[in-house]
Amino acid sequence: SRLNALLEKQPRSKKSRRCVLHSLEVQRTRPPSGAWREVWDIMKPPCRQELTVVEKDTLDTTLDTYLKKHRFCSECRTKVLLASSLLSKDPENCREKGYCPALYVGIKRCVPENHVHLPTNTEYISSIIGRAQPEVMGRERHAKTLEIAQEEVLTCLGICVAEKLH
Repeated sequence: SRLNALLEKQPRSKKSRRCVLHSLEVQRTRPPSGAWREVWDIMKPPCRQELTVVEKDTLDTTLDTYLKKHRFCSECRTKVLLASSLLSKDPENCREKGYCPALYVGIKRCVPENHVHLPTNTEYISSIIGRAQPEVMGRERHAKTLEIAQEEVLTCLGICVAEKLH
């Protein structure tokens, strides 16, 4: 009974009956926002190139999670998926209304290998990781235009790179 009383006083996770130290919430903490830069700065160019290759399957999984997390309506979800599919097409031949080629400039598409190569310059990586960091938990989002949908895809590319660096 004394042991039970002691156990009851332990702080618990809000989502489960486990104590805080044994819950998975402790493991979900993210490193500080600039921590990626220390790793990036000591990486050699071949490592940077490898890190900035994003497989289509990885992007699709990240997009799916992101779209569900932010509760995109079906119309906006479709636009974001269209914007993502435009990454695997020749940008010169894209005739989609509202497509903004400047947003995907510098991204090299490897259609046969099913991946994209992001630019390896630090400013670019900083900008896409910067897009990924403030993503607010559970907030409803919209992508009413193809340009906004492309920006959401860039956010997911940033999430992919940030996860590799952490």
